[in-house]
Amino acid sequence: SLVLLEYACLLEASEKYDEAEEYYLKSLLEDPNHSNALTVYADFLATVRKEYTEAEKMYQCAIKADKFN
Repeated sequence: SLVLLEYACLLEASEKYDEAEEYYLKSLLEDPNHSNALTVYADFLATVRKEYTEAEKMYQCAIKADKFN
């Protein structure tokens, strides 16, 4: 949901990374095809966790989920 995604972003900005990731994942559990949530989580994986392979997978999912692609 958008609320879970926004809360995850707030937690990330507050450098509460473990909690942020928990809420990113909760958001994706509610809507696994939410392209914005997938993209924001991919950004988190790349910039915070430095998990580039996982981030790329999330970006690919976001591309597939985006109805404009």
